Amino acid sequence: MSRLRAVAAALSALAATAPAGAQAPVIPVVPAPPEVRELLSGTVAAYRKLRSLRQETTYTKTSTVAAAAASLVSALFEARRPNRMVLEIRARTPGLPQPALTRFVCDGRTFYTYQQVANNFTEAPAPKDFEGLQTLSPSLEVAAFTGLDISQALMEESKSMRLEADETSDGVLCHMLVADMSDPVYVSTARIAIGKEDRLIRRFAFDAVARPQPPREKKPPEPDPDNPGEFLIDEDPLPPPDVHFAYENRVEANPKLPDALFQWVQPKDAMRFHSLTDLMNTPEARKASTPRKKRRLTLFDQLHGDRKP
Repeated sequence: MSRLRAVAAALSALAATAPAGAQAPVIPVVPAPPEVRELLSGTVAAYRKLRSLRQETTYTKTSTVAAAAASLVSALFEARRPNRMVLEIRARTPGLPQPALTRFVCDGRTFYTYQQVANNFTEAPAPKDFEGLQTLSPSLEVAAFTGLDISQALMEESKSMRLEADETSDGVLCHMLVADMSDPVYVSTARIAIGKEDRLIRRFAFDAVARPQPPREKKPPEPDPDNPGEFLIDEDPLPPPDVHFAYENRVEANPKLPDALFQWVQPKDAMRFHSLTDLMNTPEARKASTPRKKRRLTLFDQLHGDRKP
């Protein structure tokens, strides 16, 4: 799976492959025009220059194949270089009346994760900078802040890119970048609103409509080897579902974010989750796994027989 699909949950649906026997259409690739390349490189540079960022995200369309993405409600990202961060994601969860919270906190020394559904949390040493948090990136904007080159990723994924008429989002005038991200299964389009002045992303939308699949020659019924007297019927696979995913951002560039904002507060009754690696790295575990040196038996030991090397 490509880097873009890793940082944009909406694109996870594109991991599907064409059904067996389908004739994959030939999709021409058109290089991005200079104005698009300049816009994307400016966006990458703008995020890398930020000292801090506060972004509130509201998901407006989440009918995707990815179960996690389909339930997203909102997100809050507050970050300050070199390595302080709070990321809160709220998602609808079956059985809960309110969206469940997942929280990531880095106070500069320790990195914490908390899952409300399981009511547990983890601890790990904090990375020295945001490069160590790139695998956490849930969106293009967070990925760009951590230093990933979203420009290269977008151009690698796109068959063609163009700029359409400017639009307003989050109270600012934005370039409207449109990318054709079609593949053999989907006709797909991504639309990204990028501030004309600050080059920060205000809106992202992804829509994919499944291509009609040509008819295929079916195999005749075959005897079922596991059920005598019954036959296996060659049925057409279910068509791929359409994908629609979108969110809007409220962005504040370089806000003053105090240390207290990144302070970890353990949720009530939450239990710390220990992985097997954590348990094996405790001082007690390391001591128990260290081979003991054999002691030479004395004549007293041999006579009494109650001491072992």
